[in-house]
Amino acid sequence: MTAGLAGDDSESCLCLVASYSKRARLLATVTAEAEQRVSLSPVLGDFLALRYLDLGPEPGQIGDWQRPVRKVAAELRAAAVSAGRNHFALIVIDKSAAAIEQVLASCGAEPFLAGFRMRLAGISSNDDRTDGGSHADIVASPNGAWSDPADLVAALHRQCEDLLRYFAARREPGLTPVELDTLKRAYALAGDDDAADSPDDRATGPADLLDPENPATWAPPSDTQAASSGHLAVPSPDSIPPGPSQSLPIPGADAGRPATSTGLAGAVSRLLPGSSRRGQPPSVPSAPSAAPPPQSLGLIYLLTLTEPGMGEGRGRDRLHAVIRDVDKGLAAQPNHAYQVRLLYGSDDELRGERQPAGSLNRRVARRSVEVSRFDEVVRSVHGALRRDLAEVGATATGLGVPVARPAVVLLTTDPPIADRRSVGAFGELAAEATIIWLVPRKTEGLVNPVFGDRGPAAVLGDSDSVADRVCEIVRTGVLPIPLTSPGALAYPPYPAAN
Repeated sequence: MTAGLAGDDSESCLCLVASYSKRARLLATVTAEAEQRVSLSPVLGDFLALRYLDLGPEPGQIGDWQRPVRKVAAELRAAAVSAGRNHFALIVIDKSAAAIEQVLASCGAEPFLAGFRMRLAGISSNDDRTDGGSHADIVASPNGAWSDPADLVAALHRQCEDLLRYFAARREPGLTPVELDTLKRAYALAGDDDAADSPDDRATGPADLLDPENPATWAPPSDTQAASSGHLAVPSPDSIPPGPSQSLPIPGADAGRPATSTGLAGAVSRLLPGSSRRGQPPSVPSAPSAAPPPQSLGLIYLLTLTEPGMGEGRGRDRLHAVIRDVDKGLAAQPNHAYQVRLLYGSDDELRGERQPAGSLNRRVARRSVEVSRFDEVVRSVHGALRRDLAEVGATATGLGVPVARPAVVLLTTDPPIADRRSVGAFGELAAEATIIWLVPRKTEGLVNPVFGDRGPAAVLGDSDSVADRVCEIVRTGVLPIPLTSPGALAYPPYPAAN
């Protein structure tokens, strides 16, 4: 049985609730009230954060259909995260479903936003889309108009509840802080959007709260009036969430709740069978600086293989120093962004966080995998590698760059025995990844040839230049020429996920 990697599975979702400027004040208060309802649910409140976003004036007035896209992109660039896995959603509210469809389609087609794998939805007064233009999930008022603010708040709250079920049903892992940082770094910051002046929306009792042409606008009733009438009290505009220039609050990060709850974090994962929770939430990455996109993304696994109950083999410390040099060398590769995962644990329970190359410290580098059955280790690595490649491939697709062939670097002072199961599993892994053995100096012959050039794989003994050789093999995907081979083995770039 192949086991996946165990790591931090705390999850959160940032949901942007967006509208055009003419209804900004009203819908900001509606969003704030929905946020309060969400916080009353232990599971949903720990998972979800709502944030209102003003999209500016309607494109029909100024002809700038990319303004909403830029607004959403700027908001996501400014968002800070603290969960291990992060999901994103965009809910657009407008009188016209056709207008909402246009915004959602434009956002979905933008490469940077596509990298966030957002849930796109909407709330409209009526569904005025044509038969061929109904693609997005948009909820319309059953009466053709939203006349009671409590109904609109309830509709938004139902959309929020659907998000938890939506991400659980898709079984698609959220983005890690490392992946978000890579995605943000790949795009230069867009220019500042023009300020949009919104008309004053304070009045009483509109026929349709979402109709910008209706001169009658609505003022939230006082708490006393709401209690006496039986209607929901909507907070005043003073409770509107902070603007786009401020950092995004993560669910549970306020004074009343811890940033990550050990009992409630990972709400989506708990809805899926076989999920586990391990590790601690990663630190919040610093705000990324503008940088040109890389030419490719790469993924490298590092494993130190040991036998259960055995002490440190001779030369192990030196090999640990080599993999730290490899990590630094990959970080220095120009035009390539590598992610490194050092795995440790046991045969069927491997752990390790994916992080940018250059982040490996001495303590982590000394961690090892206790090997009872080498075939189980190889199958676990193979399964985890495929899952990671799917995530990296999705990011690469959003950036428009290829994914380099992945690499697996195995360090050992006592190479495994070549039994039938291990040879089969090793061959399957070698077909999809470049495998490199690192062994102490002058012990290359201890690696069975079926795990070496017949694997195919590279077997490198310790030397002053071995770290550079590993980096070169990872970068080019070309194995060194074995003494008995007529030529080097070269591999094409690994295809990006579609």
